[in-house]
Amino acid sequence: MKPALVVLGWAGWNAVLMLVMIPYRENALFIGMYALAVSATAAAAGVVWLYRRSRRAEGPVRMAANSLSAGFLAVAVILAGSSVLFGQWLTGIAFYFAVAALLHVRRERVPAGALPGPTAVPTEPGVRDQRGVLPKAAKAAATAGLLTRALRTLTGRRKGAGR
Repeated sequence: MKPALVVLGWAGWNAVLMLVMIPYRENALFIGMYALAVSATAAAAGVVWLYRRSRRAEGPVRMAANSLSAGFLAVAVILAGSSVLFGQWLTGIAFYFAVAALLHVRRERVPAGALPGPTAVPTEPGVRDQRGVLPKAAKAAATAGLLTRALRTLTGRRKGAGR
């Protein structure tokens, strides 16, 4: 239910913004286009709600942690968005990435009895020794730069100022 409420809240906020345009006598075509976008978002909320309602009986969907299809979909969305600026030819490339995402999403389900395996990244917090020479030198250089700038500001001398 929560995903549907998020999308429905988004639609409601956009409806409020659309209603704010009316007292300011905004163009009717613009208000109409905004109303269509609000209704499409509300319809998407209904689709999300119906989908989540039908999936409750089956149990949760087991998906992989790293998703190649999500990467393909992200590239498709970026290319489709970039086509507004750089030309419509990018939507053709975005289409192929979207198709690749649809083809890969079916193969990414994890079997029912699968458990997470060990990771290569250490999960226990460890204290790193950062007492090297470089951090001290960087702090000293930054402090010297700030002090120099502060002195120049206080004395009124600037680079390139006439003498």
